[in-house]
Amino acid sequence: MLQWITDNLDTILWSLGGLVGGMVVSTVVVAIVIAKLPADYFQHDKRPKAAKGGARARRIAAQVLGWAIVLTGLFMLVLPGPGLAVVLIGIFLVDFPGKYKFQKKLVGRPGVFKGLNKIRKKFGKKPFVQPDSADDEAGASASASGPASAPVAAQASRGHAATRG
Repeated sequence: MLQWITDNLDTILWSLGGLVGGMVVSTVVVAIVIAKLPADYFQHDKRPKAAKGGARARRIAAQVLGWAIVLTGLFMLVLPGPGLAVVLIGIFLVDFPGKYKFQKKLVGRPGVFKGLNKIRKKFGKKPFVQPDSADDEAGASASASGPASAPVAAQASRGHAATRG
């Protein structure tokens, strides 16, 4: 066994370097993506449309990078490293049917929600609005202090305007 390790040391070191590099790159990419999402991203029934201007190239790059990260994570399931976490990071970058619903369900978990908002805080961004708070309480106290309060306030003012005149 020791002889095999010494014979293949270069390959082992390159593989470990690739895994560590993949982990670092995927962590940085995901943090940037999380920071760039609007605070009310998880409040919609369907995924919000992407902005125009290079969106197609960005989507293709995200697909390639996402599947590479998923593949790296799958290797990490049997090799040293946080395989499941890396697979989840990759899944957030790729497109597939039901992805937005899956994301909302995952982000609705308190630990995940808190972790995402920690990342956003490091980038100086507003925290995400809890995914189900606007639906559950129809704009009550849970969403009154967040960015989702603007649409609720707009609806309320329209209702008052309609009853006045």
